[in-house]
Amino acid sequence: MIPMHKIALCDNNPNYLQHLEAIIKSYCQKKGIFIYLQLFTDSDALMDYIEEKNMFDIYILEVDMPCYSGIDIARKIREHPSPAIIIFLSSHTGYAIDGYDLDVFRYVLKCSTSQQWNKILDDLFTHTDRLKDNRVYIISNHRKYIKLYLKDIIYIYKDNKNAVFVLQNGQKETERKTLKNVHQDLNCKNLILLDRGIILNIQYVKSITDCEIELDNTVKITTSRLHIDQLKRSLLEFS
Repeated sequence: MIPMHKIALCDNNPNYLQHLEAIIKSYCQKKGIFIYLQLFTDSDALMDYIEEKNMFDIYILEVDMPCYSGIDIARKIREHPSPAIIIFLSSHTGYAIDGYDLDVFRYVLKCSTSQQWNKILDDLFTHTDRLKDNRVYIISNHRKYIKLYLKDIIYIYKDNKNAVFVLQNGQKETERKTLKNVHQDLNCKNLILLDRGIILNIQYVKSITDCEIELDNTVKITTSRLHIDQLKRSLLEFS
């Protein structure tokens, strides 16, 4: 399953926003990268969006804007646990030092050409792929620590007071923790809490019927129509 990258572009110059939108869409179309783009000409609107915990994967922000600057927005983003990527835009380099303080991925001058943006986007999406491939979850059992890569977790089910992790290689690992707490600690959009008894990695969903989910490892899971609808919405959002 191909992931979708959610990108917010914020600049009080609508002409530049449209110009940058065209560059990004053209690049992603050529590379086969699926994106959802939302444009903000009002930094206040984006700040409200973030405060309501509607988070994006990537933020491309003009630094010098009325009401809230790109730096203000970046500080608000960093209050959340989401590992969002931030790119600053500006017509001059005066704010570049602030990018280091806020873990900004890149500082880009607005005079950058389409060719320069293509190189920036190459680096950006290489970075996002590396982040997703390397995210881990640590199981702690009786002073033993086990590192699991999130991409290797097919599903997790409840067994009494334990959470059982079923992995791509066929192995299982157990942790004494509720599924709700496991799901919170995973903090991964592809791993959804389908109900109180199972967490499912939607990357491994092979097919769905009215009441059954088949996974790539041939496992079939029976669940309610309500949870089937929940899964379908998740697949539409992230596929």
